[in-house]
Amino acid sequence: MNSDLVDWSKAASSLLPNMAEDDGDYEFNREMFPDIPKNVEFRNFAVLRGTHEYMDTIRVDYLQISATKEACKSLGLAILAAAFHAKDVWITLSNEKTDYRFLSILGSEMTTLGLTNYRVALKEFHYSPCKRSTHPFHDDRLTKFPAFFLSCSNEETPPSEVWEARDTVEGFGQLEPSLRLAEFLLDIARSNNSENEFVLEGPAGNQGVDALSAEVRIWLPGARGYELCCP
Repeated sequence: MNSDLVDWSKAASSLLPNMAEDDGDYEFNREMFPDIPKNVEFRNFAVLRGTHEYMDTIRVDYLQISATKEACKSLGLAILAAAFHAKDVWITLSNEKTDYRFLSILGSEMTTLGLTNYRVALKEFHYSPCKRSTHPFHDDRLTKFPAFFLSCSNEETPPSEVWEARDTVEGFGQLEPSLRLAEFLLDIARSNNSENEFVLEGPAGNQGVDALSAEVRIWLPGARGYELCCP
């Protein structure tokens, strides 16, 4: 049986600084994060299929994600753990209404290339909580954006059927954009966050994801679309 991601997150939180709502600036390091299991289960997180059309000429995948604040915090911490340990994490999405069954955090790709071309895992991370708007990355177009790639977990699926059989979300790009996503998830999980809908579009819209990524809409409890995914 897989471990539960939220249970791991609670254990991780007990080792981290107390992130009070009125405080700023936190320094995390690798030793603060317990090793995350390679295979975990995630119940309060669901991903529905969707598409977004632009002017009847462009159609892109548009993931509709519903999650509790606790689930957002858990995923944010899991991304950090994957980066600190340079480790891939395979998450089974066990919510009964999710269309995508798996979420893969590719921690092995969240490494930096040093001057000698050796890969170096994340050693320290500085987190400064901030308020997030509906389009959380729209005002910063000079940096890299996180990526949500879609794949099929069944390697035996015929090539002609792979598109419809995609059941896995892979993320979230290289180190910098992955850390940006982790910060964002920790921010929207805070109890003083009053926004409950966030949109991450591609370059055809208010960009918040990589150019080759699926677009994403995140619904938190209280949002008009939240009940579509989570009970």
